[in-house]
Amino acid sequence: MTVRVARTQGQRLARALPIVVAFGLLAACATPGSSGSAQVVSATPNATAPSVSSTSPGNPGSTPSFEPTAAEPVEFEPPAAACPAPPNAVTIPDVMVSIGAGPAIVATRGSSSVVTCSTVGSDDVAAVDPRQGLVAHPGDVITLSLPAGWRFLHWEGSDRPAAGEGANVWLGAATPARPDRIEVPVPIRPGDSIAAYTLWVIGAEDRAIGNLEILIRVRIG
Repeated sequence: MTVRVARTQGQRLARALPIVVAFGLLAACATPGSSGSAQVVSATPNATAPSVSSTSPGNPGSTPSFEPTAAEPVEFEPPAAACPAPPNAVTIPDVMVSIGAGPAIVATRGSSSVVTCSTVGSDDVAAVDPRQGLVAHPGDVITLSLPAGWRFLHWEGSDRPAAGEGANVWLGAATPARPDRIEVPVPIRPGDSIAAYTLWVIGAEDRAIGNLEILIRVRIG
């Protein structure tokens, strides 16, 4: 982790740390919302305002329909971090991933960055494809979860075969309600795939804006 004191506000600093995924990262505009009770967002890639539904045990929310897209992205601009900056360095927590009622596992982390109103931290990681993963069926979605105190702002991603060539790109969506859980698509091809997602998150009482890459191995049976 490399941290340096910055002379500009967090929103400008966020633009200085783009994270590049092997297949290119596509984004959509976001409208910041207020935090609230735990929610799950049906983050439909081509939607400008994803539907949001409150969650309760046994009710994971509506299941969205996803299609890969070739649409031109619009650069996502995260909100500025609130001041003052946290007194200690901030690390983005692990993201838990699950399918349906199955057990949750920790997503494999890639590169990340954290911006506060006065500092920037980055952690460049050459992520290795995970060997273990999740088993899904066509039409399933992957639930991504953050611990208390952290919320999603935006997601985007891609997937490719675990062996072989070819890729799908998911335009992604903003999550204006800032939920702590979102649903993202599983790969559409049979067999093993590596799904890569880039996430914008907010935490530390809105005083830290984070950008994180994760990898998930998914087997479609």
